[in-house]
Amino acid sequence: IIRRIAAFWPLRHGPKQVAMINELEDILEHITKEMWREGELAKTRKLFYKLMNHIVGSEHFQVAERGLKLWQNRFLYDGCFNRHEFAKEILDTTFTQLYFKSHDHWQNNDGLKGEGKEVVGCKVGDLALKVLYGYKKSETEYYETLKKEYTKGR
Repeated sequence: IIRRIAAFWPLRHGPKQVAMINELEDILEHITKEMWREGELAKTRKLFYKLMNHIVGSEHFQVAERGLKLWQNRFLYDGCFNRHEFAKEILDTTFTQLYFKSHDHWQNNDGLKGEGKEVVGCKVGDLALKVLYGYKKSETEYYETLKKEYTKGR
């Protein structure tokens, strides 16, 4: 199902994308870590991470917001923030978009406050910050390494 959602992902229709994100959330409700580790789902993990990166990177604020709320899902939360084996995998793929959204999202009304400042008062920026802070607490060293690479490349 994850492969099909990725294959038929609507490129420019925000409401359809939000509907598909809701389907992804329903799928995540029924996945266990063992299923994610083995079998067919293990083969789609990286595709799911790329899809999450695409969703979070969306310029449509509702799509990005809905995608960031997926991290509140029990499976993703447990699998990503509790020093689990999948934390580094998904952070590897999504870090750039998460960091960008947390600092430079267009919805930020105080956009001229200087480069490198965190977004304040922007729902997408706030959600991205919460996800990043979750990683910062659970995968501190890895988070800092990715942050240094990102800021050095800017």
